[in-house]
Amino acid sequence: MMPRSREEIFAIQKRRTERLVGEDSPVPLEARRRGFAGLEYFPVSERYQFGLKLQKYDVPELVKVPLSSGEVVEVLRVGFLEFSLDGQVLRLQVYKKRPDDAEVFVPLRDGTSGAETYGAGRYVDVEVGEDDSCVLDFNLAYNPLCAFDPGKFVCPYPPVENWLMNVKIAAGEKMYSG
Repeated sequence: MMPRSREEIFAIQKRRTERLVGEDSPVPLEARRRGFAGLEYFPVSERYQFGLKLQKYDVPELVKVPLSSGEVVEVLRVGFLEFSLDGQVLRLQVYKKRPDDAEVFVPLRDGTSGAETYGAGRYVDVEVGEDDSCVLDFNLAYNPLCAFDPGKFVCPYPPVENWLMNVKIAAGEKMYSG
C-alpha cells in the first residue's frame, strides 16, 4: 500500500470539516452559531506516514477499553504496528471494534495530548491489505466525537499500552477549541 498524497489528505480533512459544520454536525449548535469555521490541522508531512505490515497475533484477544462515560467495552486486539520516529522504535496496538470489521483502528495518546491535541487522545483508521500491508498515516489522526460534545457522545479512550507520551506526533487534527 502506498501513502496518500498531500492532495488526498487535504481532501479527506476537508470532507471531515464540511461534515462538522453541516446540519448533522456533532459540534454543538452554539459553537456553530458563533461561527465555527472548521477544524485545525498540523501541516501535512511525509515524516508521519509509515508503510508497514500489520503484525497479527496468532490469537486475537478481547481487551477491556474504558469509555468516556465511565463504562467499559471489549474490543479485539488483532496485532501491532511498529515504526521508528525521532530515533525511537515505537509500537502501537491495533484493534477492531467488532470481529467482522475489515478496517482496524489505532487509538493513541502522545506528547501533544492535552496541549495541542485532544487530551483524551485521537484515532487513526488503518486499511490493511490482503498481505497485511498498511499505511499508518498520522496526518489522518482525528479527534473522537466526544471531543466536540462530551455530554452527547461516548468514546473509547486509548488504552495505556497506546500512550506514546515521550514523543510528539505533530500531525493530523488539532484540539477542538469550540
